[in-house]
Amino acid sequence: MININSITYKTIKGSRTKKNNKNKSLKAKSFSPLINKKLLIHSLKTLEVQSIKLCDSLLKVNIKIKDKYVCKNYNDNEVKKILLHNLRASKHLDVSRFIPPIQLLSNCWFNTMYVAFFFSDKGRKFFRFFRELMIVGKKLDNSPLPKTIAKLFFILNLFIEASYNQTSKSHTFYNKINSLSNKLNTNFFIFHIYKIIKKDPSSINPNILLSNSNKIYDIPNINDAGNPLNYYEEILNYLNYNILKLMKHKLVSKKIIANVIQESFNSLSSATIPDIIIIEDFESGTLFETNYNLLDTNNKSYNYILDSIILTNKDHFDPKANSHFVSVLTINKKSYKYDGSSTSKLEPFNWTKLINSNKDWSFKEKSIYEEELYNFTKGYKIMFYYRS
Repeated sequence: MININSITYKTIKGSRTKKNNKNKSLKAKSFSPLINKKLLIHSLKTLEVQSIKLCDSLLKVNIKIKDKYVCKNYNDNEVKKILLHNLRASKHLDVSRFIPPIQLLSNCWFNTMYVAFFFSDKGRKFFRFFRELMIVGKKLDNSPLPKTIAKLFFILNLFIEASYNQTSKSHTFYNKINSLSNKLNTNFFIFHIYKIIKKDPSSINPNILLSNSNKIYDIPNINDAGNPLNYYEEILNYLNYNILKLMKHKLVSKKIIANVIQESFNSLSSATIPDIIIIEDFESGTLFETNYNLLDTNNKSYNYILDSIILTNKDHFDPKANSHFVSVLTINKKSYKYDGSSTSKLEPFNWTKLINSNKDWSFKEKSIYEEELYNFTKGYKIMFYYRS
């Protein structure tokens, strides 16, 4: 039996069988970040997903061994093998089966990050390292995650797996996770990540965010509104694991964004070309394209495609208005919009044609929520352009 914990990533990489060059397809492959070549799961496939059943614990999985079901711990090799298989099998997913996270308390910002990274086409490809980190519990240098983080990440991966809902038994699996996490949905992770990073072993006090003078890691708590991009970066900073190359731009006034990005590229070497370009737009009036072709100092071309946007309601900057995050994304090359508080949550929406249009749009909200209006030219948005 392969012992995942005792084999280094370098050994695994070197043990792969080389492909016969004669069988190579002439079709150009889309870009994959360098990190993916170093993973156990270096590519996604269209495979049958294995069903997962929990025991009466979020850290124990009921698996079948020699015609007998037994409960195995989260760090057991057999458990990891099943979860790694399902990660590999996530290339093409049936969107109609998805169970998107729901709005509870102030978790809308976390939920938009969740679907952008783990539901969207490019998100699933580029953040595969994050999923594998959750399953294996160690970094590429084989250093283990802190045990508390490893356990929490394992549960987060289970939640993602259950959200895909790709088998007939997945909904039961999802309900089991929900019951074991006190029906907190994604707030379970917001709450516990806050406790770990803030080193708060007992109760949670929201005032800590205001009174803590040493704000190295600015992580919001369960009742606090947060910024999804900052949240992701703070977690990876805490783990010292920033392995994707990101280029970020903030726009507060109208710019020719293609020129702005190109100016940044003029000083880059081939080793520092970004995997993802992230644009934070503060109602700047800037016009955007769905893809950009950029040149490095050697005139080599790099293409970036818009895969998803996280955005707020149009009156986000009005001090008297409520603030709410939603997202638009691409799944199986089709366009969708997502809102955890709406009745449909995830639905088809041709958003790419509207990114420069001063046009309001909305969701059908549950009766307990007021309807918010969204407009790509208003409010705050985070645009994710992935290298393709």
